[in-house]
Amino acid sequence: MSNDQIMKISLDTETTGIDFHHGTKPFLVTTCNEKLETSWWEWHVDPLTREPQIPTEDLDEIDAIIQEADELVLHNTKFDFKALQSAWPHSEWEFPWDKVQDTLIASHIIDSSPPHTLTVLSLIHLQLNIKPWEDEIEKAVKEAKRIVQDKYPDWMVAKVGLSCMPSAKEKVWKFDMWLPRAVAKAEEYPKDHPWWHVLSDYANVDSSSTIQLYGVLKKLLEENGLWEIYQERLKLLPIVYEMETQGITANEESLDELYEDYRIEYDDAGRACTEVASAFGYELELPKGAVNNSLKSFCFDEDKLSLPVVEKTKKGKPSMDKQVKADWLDMDLSEDQSKFVVNLTVRGKRSTSLGYMDSYRKFWLDTSQGSPWKILYSSLNPTGTSTLRWSSERPNQQQISKLMDEHDRNLRYAFGPAPGREWWSIDYDNLELRIPGYECQEPAMIELFEEPDKPPFFGSYHMLIVSILHKTDWSQCVLDGGLERAGKLFKARFPLKYQWTKNGNFADMYGAVEKDSGWGTADKAYHVQGAQKIIRKKLTRKAQLNDEYIKFAQEHGFVETLPDKTVCPERGYPLQCVKNAWGKVKPTVPFNYHVQGTACWVIMRAMIKCQVQLTSWLVNNFKAFMTMQVHDELVFDLPYVPHKRNLPKIRKIRKLMESCGDDIGIPLTCGVSYHPDNWSQSV
Repeated sequence: MSNDQIMKISLDTETTGIDFHHGTKPFLVTTCNEKLETSWWEWHVDPLTREPQIPTEDLDEIDAIIQEADELVLHNTKFDFKALQSAWPHSEWEFPWDKVQDTLIASHIIDSSPPHTLTVLSLIHLQLNIKPWEDEIEKAVKEAKRIVQDKYPDWMVAKVGLSCMPSAKEKVWKFDMWLPRAVAKAEEYPKDHPWWHVLSDYANVDSSSTIQLYGVLKKLLEENGLWEIYQERLKLLPIVYEMETQGITANEESLDELYEDYRIEYDDAGRACTEVASAFGYELELPKGAVNNSLKSFCFDEDKLSLPVVEKTKKGKPSMDKQVKADWLDMDLSEDQSKFVVNLTVRGKRSTSLGYMDSYRKFWLDTSQGSPWKILYSSLNPTGTSTLRWSSERPNQQQISKLMDEHDRNLRYAFGPAPGREWWSIDYDNLELRIPGYECQEPAMIELFEEPDKPPFFGSYHMLIVSILHKTDWSQCVLDGGLERAGKLFKARFPLKYQWTKNGNFADMYGAVEKDSGWGTADKAYHVQGAQKIIRKKLTRKAQLNDEYIKFAQEHGFVETLPDKTVCPERGYPLQCVKNAWGKVKPTVPFNYHVQGTACWVIMRAMIKCQVQLTSWLVNNFKAFMTMQVHDELVFDLPYVPHKRNLPKIRKIRKLMESCGDDIGIPLTCGVSYHPDNWSQSV
């Protein structure tokens, strides 16, 4: 069949919200063919329950169109698939993923910088402004709401706090786009009144824009040699959909235990802060958030705590951000100053953790009545950042911290396998260090990776940098303890310097700014003036590679991930490096984007390979699935088998993950952890 004969259909849905597991359903479905002929199905929504009244015959028509089409073009496919799935009376209805073309995925490859909304993309690539149709429906919805408030107070309009829409924030008018038609029906407006068709006008513009946009994006992908990369990225969509559908299991009793401990620590830390303030005769009002005027006044006024001003905000005010608090803790402060800063820091950390736990409760659902086991259905977005790093929300999985408390617990303590299941996590070892180390063949770094048992560094990049930045102290530790014990001695004698080195390494890895003054962001974290320059002089090949990517980005405006020889040997995934007002790329961005993007490509390829393996196990009724992807770590949920007898399967998965290094020419290794009880602890 020639390309001209392929029947393409775009599809879009409008829904009563975004929380499909809390009752959201579609109230309009629109399709459009390449002749820009639209078909749509608009359904009445019961204003008392927000439940759309969906005729079965309409679903049959939509299904017939989906099945007959050769290609289905959507913008954010998994959302519309979830919308359709929520409307279907039979849960076994399957969506033909093999037909999908996704303009959101395609647009991110063409230009990874946000935004990737249909409105913006249509304006850029089609020179079509669809904003007026959105403005019309917004105007109609808001006017309809005023009528409802006056005449139909029992109608369930969208607002913050409804149990069926835990994600609702201030701007919720889009969830009520069914309302003008409902008011027109209740008020018996004449059939030529615009409220009968204002929604379908808006929706049909979306579906017609989508199919036109795909034609332009496809041409750009093919012309730039990116089509194979796009096709590989499409394989991720059904995997992400399944992860969202399976959800994450959490234990309410474990979360309650952790919450109560953290709440006590939060209160105790706050009480300690106010006690210090009282000793100065000051009635401190602690902020509910990060800072308020009362706190700033007490911290910086000369007649009060008089903490040193480490950094200033853009408005010239003393800063109290996370790094400033860390710097204070490293200083030789007075007893009152030290006590206050320590407790203020603890209070802030516990406040953040408590907020996260509140969000888990807000979104989770029961697995069965009376069970402490709950399930969370996060929304995962593989195109949510300018690199290939995922974003997630409702709740944010990326914020489930590894940072341990004094009881060897963290937020992961509340998550784990449900009864009859077990979790295994597989994490790449030093992924974002191995990529540049092997790419530029930096001898010192390769030696770390290939000889992890060799003294004095024993595979530790942190200790290598310690030896560079703290030569005198390091040399004394080598002299006193020999090569075998030098690292342990340094940690024991200089714990702060070791922690500073770790902090600086992470800051450097994630694109910290280097300044000519020698006190860039990473230098401050290292607590060594000019630290980045000192390291560059030692790791010369890595520094040269960094400079090459900066030069490339300045010339082309983007960098690429390492090419994957199994997908597209000639090109990597392009990542846009936004330029400033002077047309220059921020020098810390290109190398960071290249390394982070390559690491994320590796994770994506690992997920695709692992999903093939997991699907093959279903033949023997062994249902295992990926439950989370957090940075360089994949978490797998398997049926419980005593005595770790799932280990051979996990080793097979690990081998698949490590094979992704072969595809980009970087030797990779993975660590494995077993979590029979909770994600925080492994055995």
